[in-house]
Amino acid sequence: MSLYATLFKEHHITGKRLLLIEEEDLKDMGIVSKGHIIHLKTAIEKLTCDYLNLFHFPP
Repeated sequence: MSLYATLFKEHHITGKRLLLIEEEDLKDMGIVSKGHIIHLKTAIEKLTCDYLNLFHFPP
C-alpha cells in the first residue's frame, strides 16, 4: 500500500488524523479500489487499537 503514501502526504494525513479517516475520505482522496479501501481500513483499525492500548498498559 506504499503507493498511497504520497496521496496521504498531499492531503496532510499524518498521525492522529490517520486514525480518524473514514472510507468516504479515502474515496474523496481518489482511492477507488474496494479491495484497497478494505485493506487500508483494516490496517488503520489495527493502528487505532494499538494506539488506544498504549493508554491501558499497566505501570
